[in-house]
Amino acid sequence: MKLKKITKLLPSWEDVRIWGDNEDIPLFDGPVENIPYVLLNLKLVKSEDTDSYMDIRYGTFDREGKPFKNHVALFVEEK
Repeated sequence: MKLKKITKLLPSWEDVRIWGDNEDIPLFDGPVENIPYVLLNLKLVKSEDTDSYMDIRYGTFDREGKPFKNHVALFVEEK
């Protein structure tokens, strides 16, 4: 399944964070309506932690202890 199929299910204003191979820096962070076109054809992959294509994350923190905004995490396979 490709990322563009999931984005049709989410509201355009929903904040998403798209994760690729690098677990420290997301490929994209922002609302669904602003996802770059080049990312929409990437294949979704399941998270190793939850065995799901996406996670809803509330009240999470980055590695420095700074809070992340609430968002939907999507996982893709980089080519």
